[in-house]
Formats: sequence, C-alpha cells, structure tokens
Amino acid sequence: MVEGVECGRISYGLLKEFLNQNNFMRYFIGILFVLAGVLLVFKAEWFYQNFGTNAWAEEHLGTSGGTRLMYKLIGIAFIFIGFMTITNLTSQFLTATIGRLFISQ
Repeated sequence: MVEGVECGRISYGLLKEFLNQNNFMRYFIGILFVLAGVLLVFKAEWFYQNFGTNAWAEEHLGTSGGTRLMYKLIGIAFIFIGFMTITNLTSQFLTATIGRLFISQ
C-alpha cells in the first residue's frame, strides 16, 4: 500500500511509486524506438516502394540505393536512441558530445 503525504513532505512510498512509473515509461519509449528502428532497417524496401525516392539521399548516399540506405541509417539511429533511453544515458551522451559546445567553462 502506498503511504500518503505527511506534514507537507512526500513520503517514501509516493516517491518510490513515481520513480517506478518514470522507469516504466522510459523502458516503454525506448522499446518503441528500438522496434521502430528494427522495422526501418528490415523493411527499407517496403518504405522505398510506398514513399518513393528521396532526391538528397540518391545524390549523396548512392546512385540507386541511396534512399534505402537512408532508411536503414535512420533505423540504426532510432535503435541507438532507444537503447540510450532504456539505459538512461541520453543526457550523458548529449553532454559529452554536443553539450560542450553550449557550456562555457
């Protein structure tokens, strides 16, 4: 049973319940990102047939398979973001890579 609020302070039970819900959403969103990435990687041909070519991808990523490669690269990025979300490393990764551009020392 969850304990209530006592004397204007949040009890340990409510804090623990909130943290568990936050972890659940982090896992859920991360798994959704991973599944979307796997779908993009394995079904790149389906996306290519249904959405057509991308002029930028065809010009810069290859002559006839640039769009398929773009879908696969986006899928790999989704998988990477999903695993970072699941392991709670998103803020550390952003701080270590692009965070140094915005933080003055």
